Amino acid sequence: MTFLNPLVLFGLAAAAIPVLIHLLNLRKLRTVEFSSLRFLKELQRSSIRRIRIRQWILLALRTLLIVALVLAFSRPALRGSMAGLIGGRAATTMVVLVDDSPSMTVRNEQGLVFTQAREAAARLGSLLKEGDRMFLLPLSEAHHRDQFTPHRTAAEAARAAASLAPSQERVPFRDGLHTAAHILSSSTNPNQEIYLITDAQASQFDPDNTDSVRIDSRTRVLLVRTSGGSLQNSGVVSAEVTTRILTRNRPAEVHAVIRNAGPAPVKGVVASFYLDGARVMQQSVDIPPEGSASVTGRFVPRRGGVVSGSVQIEDDALDADNRRFFTLTVPENIHVLLAGNTQADTRFVNLGLSLQGDSTIAGLFTVRQASEAELPSVDLAAVDVVVLCNIRAFSATGADQLARFVRSGGGLLVFPGNQSDIRNYNETLFSKLGVPPSGPVTGTPGAGGQDEGTRGSLSFQKVDLAHPLFSGVFEQQSGRRNASVASPHVFAALTPGIGQQGHAVITLSNGAGFLVEYPSGDGRVLLSAVEAGMTWSDFPMEGLFAPLLYRSVLYLASRSETGAAFHVGEAVECVARLHDRVPGTLFLLTQPSGLEEKVIPEYRGTSALAVFRSSPSTEAGVYVLRRAGDGSATSAGRAEKAGTSGAHGGKALGAAAVNVDPAETDLRPADDARIQRFWASLGLLPGATGSFAASQQLDAAVAESRYGVELWRHFLGLALVLALAEMAVGRVAQRSRGAEER
Repeated sequence: MTFLNPLVLFGLAAAAIPVLIHLLNLRKLRTVEFSSLRFLKELQRSSIRRIRIRQWILLALRTLLIVALVLAFSRPALRGSMAGLIGGRAATTMVVLVDDSPSMTVRNEQGLVFTQAREAAARLGSLLKEGDRMFLLPLSEAHHRDQFTPHRTAAEAARAAASLAPSQERVPFRDGLHTAAHILSSSTNPNQEIYLITDAQASQFDPDNTDSVRIDSRTRVLLVRTSGGSLQNSGVVSAEVTTRILTRNRPAEVHAVIRNAGPAPVKGVVASFYLDGARVMQQSVDIPPEGSASVTGRFVPRRGGVVSGSVQIEDDALDADNRRFFTLTVPENIHVLLAGNTQADTRFVNLGLSLQGDSTIAGLFTVRQASEAELPSVDLAAVDVVVLCNIRAFSATGADQLARFVRSGGGLLVFPGNQSDIRNYNETLFSKLGVPPSGPVTGTPGAGGQDEGTRGSLSFQKVDLAHPLFSGVFEQQSGRRNASVASPHVFAALTPGIGQQGHAVITLSNGAGFLVEYPSGDGRVLLSAVEAGMTWSDFPMEGLFAPLLYRSVLYLASRSETGAAFHVGEAVECVARLHDRVPGTLFLLTQPSGLEEKVIPEYRGTSALAVFRSSPSTEAGVYVLRRAGDGSATSAGRAEKAGTSGAHGGKALGAAAVNVDPAETDLRPADDARIQRFWASLGLLPGATGSFAASQQLDAAVAESRYGVELWRHFLGLALVLALAEMAVGRVAQRSRGAEER
């Protein structure tokens, strides 16, 4: 038995009042006997005995009357198999969670699985009686909403069930149960039930998850299982752009993984790669049972800007996981700030970044030069990469500005020189960037001008050809990479500190780093051990200089060029480079269906990067960011094809791919043992859970299993009977006393 108003039970203390009064009436008084009364004792003994019996009866009736009234106001509810013998019913609050994840769109011999779930919800709604409440929640709404309106009649519940539709979002059952428990926490009805209507994917019943859900001990959790879908299903579970440095007319690669979640092998699965809506290649693979296979797509972007793509396989049991989207941004123009002590310090770097003979970089770089004195006053928000050549020293203000620029997503390439104060570099700039201190310059600057100077020079010892700077540069037609790279002659070199974060991309023969990379916040730093001139080495004269220079600038500017991927239901985060910050500019994020959402930029410090965050996504596809008025895509197909121009000629500033959760690919249902372990992980006792099949007479099955009778009416009736009995017994006692007095 449970009590809906348990605090009223403190009123049971009032039941002691009749007992106290009775005890006070039993106080013994000193008796003075008269001789004339002694003869009456024998006559009165029988009457006194009857009076005492009536007093005990009155005491019991009055005590029970108070107890019955208190219990009636505490609203007791009887739970158990004996409740039905008393009759009546208790009001019920139901929270019906309907799994609307992509796996519910599978078809079987009974039709669409989600249709079965919708019908089961309607049958549960038909159980609503006076005083009952029903909250009908798709899991996708339970995950994002806080306020819910109950349905009070079967007709309301039927209309709500008919309006349900599957979504593309996967919501953990724990999250839905948490929302249901929160709703029931404010319910005063004695019967509280949670129904979970689902296809019971095994991956949803994770008994090892440590996330706790607090469910009241009065609440019953009932699983309503739809008929199982096909177990043989494959899906594209990932699609990642592996090429880190993207340029026009240069190959790019996408690595995709296809999973077979079924018990039988699948042969000849054709994976098609699409770029801007056009198929660029196909690949066929065989996948073992419950295994995976990798496919790699290679294509050549012919234009710059935002490019969207996808990897797709043939239709099978579940269509939602047969396509996976990805995005990439091919740089159209990179803004470079080139700063040096003199024009001679930046001469070779400027020439290397302005080569017009290479079609892949022609017009790619916009180079702005600044002197050392002008460097602190440059607006770095209009810059992607800063290249420093032989800067003598940094002021505290200038170093702070550069550090904020890099940590907020900018790139920094540092060439030392004869005028560089390495101690100032270490203490003023490198310390703010998290770059380890560099050692002094070793060797003899200017030795390269001597005919015999090359004899004691340093050369490359090790080159990390797997680094993005060299990806695809030294590959031969056979696919094998050269083990050696033509090395310059190095006569003098800085000794960069490596530390825990540094990575030596190129190492010299003395073991010191020639080119070292350091992460710093959201940006990167590349530190060269030699100057960008001819005094310390003949590096500018080597064929490696120009390619390594422009790939270094591309690499430093490519922090966010491969678009992030999200799952449906997550907020979309899109990163764009905005060199012109115009106050009041309105930005729109266009969904695949054409819906638009206003988004506000969050600028990353002093760099050109801006982050845009949307509300939770609702559909899979490519989300495209534009300025308002630049045009937007009006359909899913146009949104995917939108690159530098959309349906109305608007330029895309950025894009993000949103995909179905790959866990939806596995359609295998959970067995009873796994489900019971899941319930146990939530702290639910076996008697508080149950299971039904959606195909059975659900309303009748629930009516048979439901129990719970409020007893306040019974206790109130008992109190009335006790009051009448007390009045009758008291009246008889008064008549008897009157007769005896006469």
